[in-house]
Amino acid sequence: MPKIVDHDEVRLKLAAATQRVIARVGAHGATLRAVAKEAGVSPALPMHYFDSVEEIVAFAFTTGANEEVAALHALVTQGGRDAAARLSALIHHLVGDGSKAQNEQMLQLLHFMAYSHERADLSALHAQWYERCLDLIAPLIAEHLAERPRTQSEPLASPRVEASILLAMSDGCGLQRLSSERNAQARQRACADLLRQRYGLTSADAADPGTASRSSATRRPSAKARAPRKPS
Repeated sequence: MPKIVDHDEVRLKLAAATQRVIARVGAHGATLRAVAKEAGVSPALPMHYFDSVEEIVAFAFTTGANEEVAALHALVTQGGRDAAARLSALIHHLVGDGSKAQNEQMLQLLHFMAYSHERADLSALHAQWYERCLDLIAPLIAEHLAERPRTQSEPLASPRVEASILLAMSDGCGLQRLSSERNAQARQRACADLLRQRYGLTSADAADPGTASRSSATRRPSAKARAPRKPS
């Protein structure tokens, strides 16, 4: 009986391999041969699903963006948790604690962001992804501030601007990680602590940051919902 191949799963496997390659060497260093080696498949297999390395990189970019939005959505909508706990978990997700899995995802996003500005189609996709992230984060900040007003004299910016600050802090930690591994974990934890202090979050809020992290496999949406096959 012939083996049944799930082509959508193969495409996602190749996309994940592309993301790991890009995290190490950048988008311009990714080749179909390098992706195949990373995925543990024959060098010819990627060409059965993608016409060029540019196409597989674009698909990996789209896949990564969708996964990140899904992860953010899971964090901000966790049932049974108040806004403070969800915001603390979100900070942990965005800034991280220096773990290998979180940093790999952070580097992937940075490389994709830089590469997207060289291609109009990916630049538009990145802009849309960024706005979707703000749309998810800003209401949570607004909800938290409504539940626990700040007592400090200095006011916060609007929730949407605060959301952009969170994303900028995440990007900044990633850039520092690119430039130096030294004291990376300490820097990221210090940034997370500063953000929690900014929003009046307590140590109790920071406990149990939740199950939806950058490295969680549960954040990957269904392949059939996201990965159309290449036309034959």
